[in-house]
Amino acid sequence: MAIRQEVRTGTRQPLIGYSLIEVMVVVAIVAILAAVAIPSYQAQILKTRRTEAQSLLLDIAGRQELYYADNKTFTTDMTELGFGADPVVSENGYYRADAVAGDTGDIGTSFVATATRRDSQTADTHCGDFTVDSEGNRGLANYPGADDDPPAAPPAGCW
Repeated sequence: MAIRQEVRTGTRQPLIGYSLIEVMVVVAIVAILAAVAIPSYQAQILKTRRTEAQSLLLDIAGRQELYYADNKTFTTDMTELGFGADPVVSENGYYRADAVAGDTGDIGTSFVATATRRDSQTADTHCGDFTVDSEGNRGLANYPGADDDPPAAPPAGCW
């Protein structure tokens, strides 16, 4: 803050305050910081929501193994695994998960569970959707380049 003095009728009175230029410099600095910080914050939010998909898929895989131990088959019906709906929606609603037959093409011997992005999480285009299979393999689907011929390698650091 600059202190300016002005001579008025022979006495000096201090004028205290900010000039328009000083205020505009501060506004410009705040705008630059916001332009950098807000996208970084939003990207971090999307990244932290990925754990919701991962934990849901690992829960499904564990329940599938228990179901297989009792019934000698896997299932595509999430309600048979104890979930309230088929497909099951994650705790905060950012992912929807379901299972299909795995590599063998027979749900009795293998499964692949996929957590598909929903709502605001569809903005997470870096990792795409998450998968886990009956062998415990973790993977990604619908990530950038997955539909190329040949498919691009999945992005690192998602699982």
